[in-house]
Amino acid sequence: MDLQMPGMDGYETCSAIRALGGAFRNLPIIALTANALPEDRRRSQEAGMDGHLEKPVRPELLNDTLHRPPTGGMRRSALRRSGGRCGRSTSCRVPIF
Repeated sequence: MDLQMPGMDGYETCSAIRALGGAFRNLPIIALTANALPEDRRRSQEAGMDGHLEKPVRPELLNDTLHRPPTGGMRRSALRRSGGRCGRSTSCRVPIF
């Protein structure tokens, strides 16, 4: 998700997608941007993005990110199912921030 789109920026777009609910809560959304400040990462996370990658992107980091499970609303439900414990035997997902 580009963060600096005209009309509606990436933060607003991600929040709007998450607000649709249903399958959209778990849709993988990763910021790909030149915005590299800690504030930008925080805003991406608050908007509901699964990760935040800065340009220029290192190919190995992009590959790792694309192969990591999404967080969306799934981490919260996995935590509930596991009784608050995350580990190899549970399906908790870790955000990419």
